[in-house]
Amino acid sequence: MILVTDFDNTLYSHSDPHVLINNLQASEIFRQNGNKFVLATGRNISSLNRVLPNFYKYFDYIILNNGAICLHQNRETIFQYTIPANITQNISHDILQQFNDNATFVYYDGTKEWPVLDHGITKLRCWITNPQIGNEVLRLISQKYSNRVKSFLAKEAVMSSVNWINNAERYRSFVDIMSKDAGKENAIRRLVSKFPDEDVVTIGDDTNDIGMLTTFNGYAMQGSVPEVLKITPPSRIVSSVAELMQGI
Repeated sequence: MILVTDFDNTLYSHSDPHVLINNLQASEIFRQNGNKFVLATGRNISSLNRVLPNFYKYFDYIILNNGAICLHQNRETIFQYTIPANITQNISHDILQQFNDNATFVYYDGTKEWPVLDHGITKLRCWITNPQIGNEVLRLISQKYSNRVKSFLAKEAVMSSVNWINNAERYRSFVDIMSKDAGKENAIRRLVSKFPDEDVVTIGDDTNDIGMLTTFNGYAMQGSVPEVLKITPPSRIVSSVAELMQGI
């Protein structure tokens, strides 16, 4: 069996460090029984490593930047999807032209966050001051760039580890933008094609998890956003990743 888990508010709790410890302890037994444990997160390497140092040892595969990158536990890159620099620049220009100082950007490659980037990136994060603007950003991207990129809105978020942005507390939501070929569900589909005889189970809590939850035997966390809870049968709502592992 292959279990694919989201990270923030699923495997990892921002308020209770014991959640991550308990889940990783359960994953050791899960893997010892011959199963594979895969992480699928919107974070990049630097962001993930700040919370979970030496994270490679806990997973068989790691999917980063919402499906733009997939790594093996030996740190080998299995695949990677980028957004060309000119597309990134056009998207950034269009958003700033419409929303001015209500939006700001962080550019990601596989390992780091950057204030400006002049080459292809794996993710563009557009921080905005409120979710209403986020929905407008989604519409703009859908209308002009849907053939090149995909995007999703995180309605509530707190900016951290981005020291070049002034008045960071103003920005309370973000839109993540990745290659059209990315997305957690696409990354999982490509990864598990290597293991055609394995059952695949997924678990997550936010809108960027919906694709993988609806495609691959999805379970939801009790504290998931309403959009996730709406599509998840009550029998598939759990309190922790450890609970799911024990149940399956």
